[in-house]
Amino acid sequence: MPATKKTTYGPRQFSALLALSEWQMRRALRLGLVPPAGADGRWPARVAEGAVACLETHREQIGALPDVGPARAEAYLAERLELVVARGTAAELARRGHLPTRGASLLGERVEAARLVGGARGVAGLLGT
Repeated sequence: MPATKKTTYGPRQFSALLALSEWQMRRALRLGLVPPAGADGRWPARVAEGAVACLETHREQIGALPDVGPARAEAYLAERLELVVARGTAAELARRGHLPTRGASLLGERVEAARLVGGARGVAGLLGT
């Protein structure tokens, strides 16, 4: 029996077509790097194929590490850079725009509060450092 060409893709099929893990797909959607699904929760084949063609230019933005909290981000930086990374570093990097934050996370709330309180000293005070 000949293979039939797909006319639509569901979320898992579309992720597989793009070779993205579930978290990468969520991030790509959140960042607007892939188009959202239609009202039926599926992607038309032509939209999916267009996304495949454009995705390579966006892979670096999607990244290879899932979203993590500030403690895990600091542990990763310490391991990767082979440096001692002080508590509160992730919040300060995020405040300066060097580390992205996501949604209404605790880190995001702390960074916003630090902006209102007074920069790095505010971050340190909020984190108890």
